Amino acid sequence: MKMMKKNLLFVCLFFLASNMAIAAGIKFQPLTLKEALLKAKKEGKHVFIDVYATWCGPCKYLSNNVFVDDALGQFMNEHFVSIKLDGEKGDGTFLMTEYELNSYPTMLFLSPENVLVKKIVGAVSSEEILDGSNAVIFPESTQIFKLTQKYESGNREKEFLKEFIAEMLNQDIDTEPVVKDYLSLFPELALEDENEFLIFCLGINDLENKFSKEFLQNPTKYHNLFPDMVETKIKIMLITLVEDARKTEDLTIIEKGVDLLLNPFNDIFGADTYARQELIDELTEIYNEE
Repeated sequence: MKMMKKNLLFVCLFFLASNMAIAAGIKFQPLTLKEALLKAKKEGKHVFIDVYATWCGPCKYLSNNVFVDDALGQFMNEHFVSIKLDGEKGDGTFLMTEYELNSYPTMLFLSPENVLVKKIVGAVSSEEILDGSNAVIFPESTQIFKLTQKYESGNREKEFLKEFIAEMLNQDIDTEPVVKDYLSLFPELALEDENEFLIFCLGINDLENKFSKEFLQNPTKYHNLFPDMVETKIKIMLITLVEDARKTEDLTIIEKGVDLLLNPFNDIFGADTYARQELIDELTEIYNEE
């Protein structure tokens, strides 16, 4: 009899532990987008959406290793109505178009009024999702909120603006107005400074600008200092040629721009990556796509 009681107690404890494990993590609900928004409004919550694809490995990683985190689940279940949507079906395809999503997984934080508050892309950690969700629910506690308050109160100190621009980028916020402020107040950039090189990348696309000329005359120098930014900047300059050509309906802009960008491009991405006409043809093809 004593052994039977012990066995019964063990079975009860096993099922209790199993149920607790099942309950751990984010509780995703089988709701449509409309239903989730209505429920969030009724309960005074926001909506959290995991936009995934069935074939996506990182999406499965999130489900199996990140969304099951206890601390994350506790916070998300208290403050969000959470749903999963296949980006290739139904409401998921609507979200992919509505918010111009192009990567899986993408996590969306929406207000009950269906306003995008925050977006996280990729198989990030539970801590990163928790930080992001905290920023949605308690924005006043975030660094970007505090910096925005300083900016709106009139702070235009040089080092402050650098910090603000960097944090805006981290939070995927449009930096254009602040970068314009910076360049207006502090037009002389030191391109060897990482933050000022970033501001150059964000705010100056005119190939005739003196800083563009300095950059294009010494691409390897700056590539050694800031490889990722330099590679991105060269690509942005090329795409800007296409955009400018479209605005003016003048294809010679592409030809003239390639004359300035071809050697720097090949220096950065490998000798003889493109011949002049090859690059012109590729950019012209992009020009004709839309």
